[in-house]
Amino acid sequence: MLDAGIEYCLTPELKAEKKPLFDTNDRFDFSVFDAKFDVVLARSIWSHAAKSQIEAMLDSFVAWTNPRAFFLTSYYPATWYRRGQGDYRGSKWVGRSHERSEPGQIHHSWKWLRAACGSRGLDVRRLPDPPFNGQYWLKITRLQETGSARNSA
Repeated sequence: MLDAGIEYCLTPELKAEKKPLFDTNDRFDFSVFDAKFDVVLARSIWSHAAKSQIEAMLDSFVAWTNPRAFFLTSYYPATWYRRGQGDYRGSKWVGRSHERSEPGQIHHSWKWLRAACGSRGLDVRRLPDPPFNGQYWLKITRLQETGSARNSA
């Protein structure tokens, strides 16, 4: 999917001007770039990632971004009333990857996401846009940049 996005969404002019960097390491380790970032984008990653993998991404965000950086990511909210859409408690990636060919997706609780961000000094809020393919967009920033602990839906 990354290759398709690069081929069909990035014009040669945009690639030359912005010089975007991509990496697909399965440790979610931003240090591979040896640079501090202003923006991190992870579309349809948290809909497959275990909680430990999300925590690794949040830790990398804290360590490898500038103070005013923001992180845009998407997720499926957990629901208690729909079978198969509860808060994922497993420890492995679900869905296609370099190790798996089976499709799959998972859901995470808003309460858990807020706590995972808050424990790292991060604010998370759900953007008001309608869900895309069932996933909601989240924007994560450092708490000191927001002025208060919103952690709101």
